[in-house]
Amino acid sequence: NPHFLYNTLTMICGMSAEGMNDKVISVTSALSQIFRYSIKGSEMVTLAEEMEIVRSYLMIQQERFSNRITIRYEFSEDSYECLIPKMVIQPLVENAIVHGLEKSLKPGELLIGAGRNPEHGYLAIWIFDTGVGMPLDKLEELRRAVSLPVEHRNQDAAANLAGLDAVDHDSIGILNVNSRMVLYYGAVYTLLIDSEADVGTNIQLRVPYQTRKKAQTPDLHTKER
Repeated sequence: NPHFLYNTLTMICGMSAEGMNDKVISVTSALSQIFRYSIKGSEMVTLAEEMEIVRSYLMIQQERFSNRITIRYEFSEDSYECLIPKMVIQPLVENAIVHGLEKSLKPGELLIGAGRNPEHGYLAIWIFDTGVGMPLDKLEELRRAVSLPVEHRNQDAAANLAGLDAVDHDSIGILNVNSRMVLYYGAVYTLLIDSEADVGTNIQLRVPYQTRKKAQTPDLHTKER
């Protein structure tokens, strides 16, 4: 997001002018880590790897917003090793900050968590913010957008927005992530979205639970006898 980059560089300049060298180093290191991660070759990463970048992003945002945002994490121990597509959590967190919490006039909370559903074989990941939320008509339009037939999907969020007048460009990050989830896993893995105006927004994504260890384990039933 160019706005994030611009705001971060402006903040670094301000810190430098004030002689806040330790904070300049911390923020610059976090920004460097985010960009290095974004060009990383692997398409699949562990949840732990993705959360390192999310925490770097949130550290920078907390420097911007000071005490306005409280962040909580709720992760089950077995969730961290699950494989997920790279850069699917950070855009949703950024959406919660920019379009939810930043627009609110009061301090807010961001909750990020994950838990395994052994019965159905997936890991659920959720991002909840107590920001401005959405009116019902916009929520319903966004839900329709994420449930478009698979044959109408592509990785161009702007194209997915065509004809959806109630969904403005605040939703591009959500639709991009949703399109990627469907392309990776199929239509049953669309994002689940709940929101209420002046209350907040909760977005949940689900991924089939798979780890690197499990993916590399040979199937003994198919070995030649």
